[in-house]
Amino acid sequence: MNNKNGLHIQIVVFSLITSVLTALANLLVENIVGINIFSFGLWFILPVGAVLIGMGGASGGFLACKYFNIMPSKIDAIFLTAIAAFTMFLIYYLGYSTLVLDDGLLAKNVVDFSTYLDVVVTKAHMKVGRSLSSDTGEVGSFGYWLLVIRFVGVLIGGFAILATLKELPVCSDCDVYYKKIGVRENLQANAETAQTILEKIKSGSEQEYANAIENTGKGDCDVKIDFTLMRCPKCQTEMVTEDFFVKNKDRNFVAVKELNGKTILPKDSIITSLFNKV
Repeated sequence: MNNKNGLHIQIVVFSLITSVLTALANLLVENIVGINIFSFGLWFILPVGAVLIGMGGASGGFLACKYFNIMPSKIDAIFLTAIAAFTMFLIYYLGYSTLVLDDGLLAKNVVDFSTYLDVVVTKAHMKVGRSLSSDTGEVGSFGYWLLVIRFVGVLIGGFAILATLKELPVCSDCDVYYKKIGVRENLQANAETAQTILEKIKSGSEQEYANAIENTGKGDCDVKIDFTLMRCPKCQTEMVTEDFFVKNKDRNFVAVKELNGKTILPKDSIITSLFNKV
């Protein structure tokens, strides 16, 4: 089924697979290392681990969209969110079904799942500090608030996958994602020389654009421009995206999204050959 406005089975199947794999990976890490990724948080309540789990659970949807060249619909978004939440349920249920009590009995043979969940949620301990050495004791009823916060974190992780898909360039004629062909890195000494390159990009001249790509600096430069050649797998239309980065006070490149752009290339453009030289 590949209905543009409906549910795409490929997305659901791939997402379910990564959901199960993510939950299993969380259980495996906890059993081997003793760290539950899902429950990891910053400053008590920021659900960093839950966000990562949500992203992992919904990542199959991202892979399916890219592999099958599918534009996700609103129905897909609902299912991706539901599957991200299902990953959270799987984490607790796998813990319940595999927990061995001190007397050697499986927890599932002694208590039902709701009782297990209540104990896990309310009897959990919170550890703080850089080394997680300080134990605040049992969280009690506050554990249910933590459960809600983690649930929200999982949903945020699922939405993050959708947001990433929305950022990918799409061919307007074919409704498929462009395929990355190659990248040319352009370095500029400072903002002034970078402005010259930006003017060449916007000039509308194919030759000026080609010069902008090739006119790169050397040594310690403050500005970087990544030119990425993209191609539609159906109509073969080519496009170049321009991503700008500047060095911060720590001398690391950070993105300047307001300067980013994209340029559709004419057929048999001289610019395409520049990416073969990399």
